[in-house]
Amino acid sequence: MPERKKKLLVVLGAGSSLAQDMPSVAEDRPSAVADRPAIPSLNSSMRTWSREWSANHQFPNYFEAVWNTVDQYYHSSTRTMNPAQQPQVNYEKVLGEMLGLAHWMEPPPFGNAFRQIASANAAPPELIFPFFDEEHRPYRKRGIVLLSMRAARY
Repeated sequence: MPERKKKLLVVLGAGSSLAQDMPSVAEDRPSAVADRPAIPSLNSSMRTWSREWSANHQFPNYFEAVWNTVDQYYHSSTRTMNPAQQPQVNYEKVLGEMLGLAHWMEPPPFGNAFRQIASANAAPPELIFPFFDEEHRPYRKRGIVLLSMRAARY
């Protein structure tokens, strides 16, 4: 049996990863290396990518819709809150909510049973989702949740 090469995995913490030009979650920043372009934050990159993808494929921008909903939710409290303690939207929160939404939209009996209690099995009224027809069935078989619609436009 041939000898295997040993591999080393280095896990960087937030402070050291920034020095290696890894993007920050929330802040666009200059590169640590001279003559390199600024490094966009993961938040701004995800928002840009979602806009480009939805425009290229002529689908609604679900990422942006969920981002805006989370932001409205965070600011809907009547409690007085120190702005420094106010939760801020980030791409991780939005992706987590999108995963929950994808599970919510899976039809019975495989989706979220709470959907029946909370909304009588209805989809969120602010977002348009397709029914999984034969055209979209191959994506479901691969475990990919497709949240798109065919002919409609936002």
